[in-house]
Amino acid sequence: SHTSLLSHHIPLSTRPKSIFPMSDQRKSTVLDLLSKDSEDESLRRYKESLGLTAALNVKSNDPRRIVITSFGVQFPNMDHEPIVRTLDNEQDIKALKTNPIVIKENVLLCFVVTFRVNNEIVNRLRFKNTIRKGLISHKEEYVMGSYAASDKEISYKSESFEAPGGFIGRGSFSCTTKFEDAEKKSHLELNYTLKIQKNWA
Repeated sequence: SHTSLLSHHIPLSTRPKSIFPMSDQRKSTVLDLLSKDSEDESLRRYKESLGLTAALNVKSNDPRRIVITSFGVQFPNMDHEPIVRTLDNEQDIKALKTNPIVIKENVLLCFVVTFRVNNEIVNRLRFKNTIRKGLISHKEEYVMGSYAASDKEISYKSESFEAPGGFIGRGSFSCTTKFEDAEKKSHLELNYTLKIQKNWA
């Protein structure tokens, strides 16, 4: 199923493998679990299934808990190749403002994100997307999940939705995407333009 980009429905996003859901109260419980007896074979296997064993050995000098490495859109019906922007540094993030994501009207698409988690567990990572054009303003929230630290990149893909079309739906939309966790800590804010045209560029 899919929704319209300009509908008021908040979709239940698909999630990659994660230790989700996890309440704030359970976060300390998971940290306690990490420190329990490693000689217990069943407990060791359980921690491995959650990705927690590896988290003990993953340390990074990067102070950021969440590192977003790419952001963009894919097209489930293969109408077009994915449009994904790398976000390796501040220059890439600034370039996003001046390099619009251009798509065809009424196309089916989804957001795609790759990221890393550094040093400690992140609880209920999500991103909030605000899209504006003139008097039109639309907000969506996508829950990505809770994750242990890992030196491997994690991929996330949202539920698919339909781009607007017609005279009102075409044009340039100003977009702001904020990545936050359950503690409302902001990890990254992206500003970019989504340009919707009658045909592919």
